[in-house]
Amino acid sequence: MIKLTFTLKDGKKGDLKLPVLGSYRNSAPYDCPKTNAIITQTADALVKSRNFGRGGMNIGLLATGEDKYIKVVRDFLHRAAWAKPDHKVTETKVWYLAYTNLLLSLAAHGGLERGHTGHYFNQLWTGLAADLSGPQATAAFFRKTRWLHTLNRTWDGNFTYDCSAYKNGIFSYRGLSDTGSHLLNYCGGRNKLHITGKDPDKSLWLPVAGIDEAISLADYGIAQKSEQELLDLFSHPMPQIRVQAIWALRAILEEKPADTLGYLDEKIGRSLNSLTKDPYSDKLVDQKNKTLFYAAIAKLLKHKRHPARASGSQLIKNMPIDDFHLVADQAVAIIKDKNRTFHSYHGLGPQTNVIEMLANLKIAGGIESAFKILESPGGKAGFKLRLLMSVLPKYGANAKYALPKIKATNAGKFQKQWDAMIKKIEATSGAKKMRPIEEAKRIGL
Repeated sequence: MIKLTFTLKDGKKGDLKLPVLGSYRNSAPYDCPKTNAIITQTADALVKSRNFGRGGMNIGLLATGEDKYIKVVRDFLHRAAWAKPDHKVTETKVWYLAYTNLLLSLAAHGGLERGHTGHYFNQLWTGLAADLSGPQATAAFFRKTRWLHTLNRTWDGNFTYDCSAYKNGIFSYRGLSDTGSHLLNYCGGRNKLHITGKDPDKSLWLPVAGIDEAISLADYGIAQKSEQELLDLFSHPMPQIRVQAIWALRAILEEKPADTLGYLDEKIGRSLNSLTKDPYSDKLVDQKNKTLFYAAIAKLLKHKRHPARASGSQLIKNMPIDDFHLVADQAVAIIKDKNRTFHSYHGLGPQTNVIEMLANLKIAGGIESAFKILESPGGKAGFKLRLLMSVLPKYGANAKYALPKIKATNAGKFQKQWDAMIKKIEATSGAKKMRPIEEAKRIGL
């Protein structure tokens, strides 16, 4: 044991006794006493916390292969509502229950601190995918990444996670246990589950001579490549290298005056939103620059990239009705979202902004458009529900006619916020006359 003395705010001192776990063997997580000690410490911490994670980072406990932890998982599953035979599996449920899908990632050890929604998933599944390449490849990957496990590991067997929620000593990403994620990776050397290497397909194992080459791909020196070298890498057999080459070449093209991808316009749009939250109340749109302003707005609303359209529509949310005819057709096109060349993933910001603009201008049709978006077959339900929760209250008492439909909508994990929105609409009074969009387009002409 190591004694660590600490001092509290009031000056009192205390001692924290930490067990000495020794050093990792070169073969870790295989045949390594320290790895096994961490597995036990972490599994015990998970069991004590009873916080196994949404949908069950119970897999980490199962991966230990030890009966005492397997029994804990079994008992938990027998009580879990989502695991009952009559549980309805929907498209959105599949999204949340399919977190064990893998990416082939032996060469991705340099990117575990990055990720689309944070680095939680990179830490969860990259090591598991590397394990498919065989024990020696797994050990090589673990040697490159165990520094991150060590930095995240706490004295009591838990693991921290930067940028995540922290409650009662437990770190999680939207209800997914970070401790369970690390435990699952530490158990890669036990091969007790198929996801951690049980009954492996040895034809997938990398030959020893190829392991160092695969590991080295994380430090390929993309930034030092010329344009022609980057183009040549488009045919590289490893997807990581192809992706890095594409992004690097995009960065080079972005700096050129032609700006074929429109990044300069996109950045200007973002900058305008940083300059002003409302260009109208800030008196930035006057007779001198109105033509130029709406020319810029038109360019942003037609932009292929979602963030640019979001910036343009944000700038006109509070526009006067006399100017509506200048953007009407483009605004309607954004709501309908029929242009298949548009890049769209970052939520429904452009549509939300435009429908809020319609509400501000007392133009009819926004509520119906919002529900059409909700009922459309594509897209994430969470994005759609957030759109409705943003725009419907803007209509106040005018949204009351839609309350039966609103109340009949199952908002899933957003139900609490959805119910609060209903109460807000019910409490409003004084419905205002809404004008048809064609009538609104004639104003100001």
